[in-house]
Amino acid sequence: MKIGLLTDSLGAMPIDEVLRVAAQAGVRMVEFACGNWSSAPHIELDAMLQSDARRREFVAKVKDHGLTISALNCSGNQLHPGAVGKQHHAVVEKTIELARLLEVERVVMMSGLPGAPGDSHPNWIVTDWPPECMSILEYQWTDVIVPYWKGLVKFANDRGVRKLCLELHGHQAVYNPASFKRLRDAVGETVGVNYDPSHPMWMGADPLAGVRQLGGAIYHVHAKDTRIEPAVAAVDGLLDARSPNRPSERSWNYVTLGYGHDALWWKQFCLELHGHQAVYNPASFNRLRDAVGETVGVNYDPSHPMWMGADPLAGVRQLGGAIYHVHAKDTRIERAVASVDGLLDARSPTLASERSWNYVTLGYGHDALWWKQFCLELQRAGYDDVLSIEHEDLAMTPLEGVLKSVRLLQDVAINVLA
Repeated sequence: MKIGLLTDSLGAMPIDEVLRVAAQAGVRMVEFACGNWSSAPHIELDAMLQSDARRREFVAKVKDHGLTISALNCSGNQLHPGAVGKQHHAVVEKTIELARLLEVERVVMMSGLPGAPGDSHPNWIVTDWPPECMSILEYQWTDVIVPYWKGLVKFANDRGVRKLCLELHGHQAVYNPASFKRLRDAVGETVGVNYDPSHPMWMGADPLAGVRQLGGAIYHVHAKDTRIEPAVAAVDGLLDARSPNRPSERSWNYVTLGYGHDALWWKQFCLELHGHQAVYNPASFNRLRDAVGETVGVNYDPSHPMWMGADPLAGVRQLGGAIYHVHAKDTRIERAVASVDGLLDARSPTLASERSWNYVTLGYGHDALWWKQFCLELQRAGYDDVLSIEHEDLAMTPLEGVLKSVRLLQDVAINVLA
């Protein structure tokens, strides 16, 4: 991982000063806003498009500070039903064109939000009632959102830009993983996510669960925190349109990292060692951690090393205090198949009898004695925290699997709190 900075964060500084400060602070990548809701303090979009010399000078200035460009940003509402929508769409297309010219692979933006038929302003539907809500939502997706994004994906692909990174934000058509999936299913994998955990925080979601759900669809990340103000939120809930200038009255506020969620939470915004990931075992984890530091830890899930042919008990001993979180999940090796085909198996989990291994309920792959040894190794490594059950056994209902797993852990775990 690399630390980056959206330069709007230091928008009052001239670009030379921003780059100097960023480099001295240990930032390695910078993101530049090109317009729409940003004043674009560090890029003159039209001038950059028109002048090759300006572009060369700009890129050289960034490189001279040891920095690279992570993305260009054009967040706005190109689906606004009024004149604003046309203006923002023009900036979107210009930003994609500039990304091509600068050889920047990612453009960060928002999905946009249309109105209802005949509206002059956007209309954000987040409930299925009153009855008109569903008809408005259907119109927005069928008549506006999907046709627009099909066209924009083609526009970007024709220019070699294949990563449009949507920020899942309130008052946007795409604001959570479910609405993102709806768009991606319709227009393809050029559309990915710029994941900003501060937004799901105030929408009542768990960003850690969001990251697990989105997986490889995350193309870029914003590091921003939200503090929930419990006294206000308990009364008013989390939907809050009061001005950010009145933080004491609001139910939540954007804050500096660590002032909404502590360092432990940000450590848990960590890595699960899984197949088809750059970091999938202790060796690859150590390579990353040596490069970026101890903010990066492990969510240790023993079911993965089981099917990779490793010993999870040895893995726990090796990782020690780098384990920040644990998933309790089991794998059963199907010996008859594995002895012929080996353990690398891409067959669907629904074809359990044909596979060389399957995720199973705790105790159905490794018995209670093994799980006692696993818990003992965790304790010896200094880990005395949550064992989070993750049920993926297709042979049992989720409820049955979870209850069986709870009973096994109650029997085998050390220092279990009632």
